[in-house]
Amino acid sequence: MQKIGYIFGDVPASSVEWMDEYGCSAIYKESRACYMIRSKWKGMLRKLSDGDELIVARISNALDSLSKFSTLLRFCKSRNVRLISIEDRIDTKGELFPNENLLDLIAELPKEILTLKKEHGEVRIDNTVANSDKKLARKQFNQNVIQFYLTGFTLDVIREKFGISNSEIYRVLRHNGIKANRTVRKKTLKTKVV
Repeated sequence: MQKIGYIFGDVPASSVEWMDEYGCSAIYKESRACYMIRSKWKGMLRKLSDGDELIVARISNALDSLSKFSTLLRFCKSRNVRLISIEDRIDTKGELFPNENLLDLIAELPKEILTLKKEHGEVRIDNTVANSDKKLARKQFNQNVIQFYLTGFTLDVIREKFGISNSEIYRVLRHNGIKANRTVRKKTLKTKVV
């Protein structure tokens, strides 16, 4: 039976000391830069075996959604892993902390996760800002395509540079009132036979 700790980002020193005093054989530390990937968290979960204890500073630091909390609880139950959250004062066996805080944790978890996501720029507060950013980016993209076309670059160059098809190039030009006239027709010379 192992006691394994997990710390994500900056946590109070008291949580780290608590893990050390409790006798964690390994403490996995992950920086906030790894918010989406969490490779140490995933690797640690793979190493857990039956009867191990998983100690986290806070549940909201270990997970990024409420659905993953239920998945974690099912995982712990199936592997007979004891889950302890120091700051939330949760112990799935109920020995260290009484489980009366569990419902409060579940109620507060979505707010804490949303706060973490906002800190990392993952969630926009105002959806209209996101839509206007997309429109602005698309307008800039279209202007770049037009500029390349008017400068005289070939369709092949524009297609490779922007990763779009010829029909998309013509659509951008047409919607911006620019007449596309790049077709070169070979003139056939008629020779007179004398």
